[in-house]
Amino acid sequence: MARFIETNVGGGSLTRRGALPRSARPSDDRTEPRRRVHLRGGEIADRQHKFICDCVIRDRSTRGARLRLPKNVSVPHEIWFYDHEFKVSLKAEVRWRGDLEIGIYIPPQPGNRK
Repeated sequence: MARFIETNVGGGSLTRRGALPRSARPSDDRTEPRRRVHLRGGEIADRQHKFICDCVIRDRSTRGARLRLPKNVSVPHEIWFYDHEFKVSLKAEVRWRGDLEIGIYIPPQPGNRK
């Protein structure tokens, strides 16, 4: 079900914008559902654990996350992702990139059975 947002445009006329219908959305290759989380912080580092930037975790699943980044930040394909809430650093891969967001995949970590 699409949600609609009413906004004032120009001379006071209303315009309605809604989400894409399910049939028009890109395919979703996730094996697990992604859950929206209360906005919480994280950090991104490169393969050598050198800090790149802070981020905001928008959605999270066992094997991935959607992260909001600051403007003008370049993130490599392979990263270390630190989740402030769980106080854990995880090796991750960037799977998609948007203007200010990236989607990461978190492969099974050495020592974890998940």
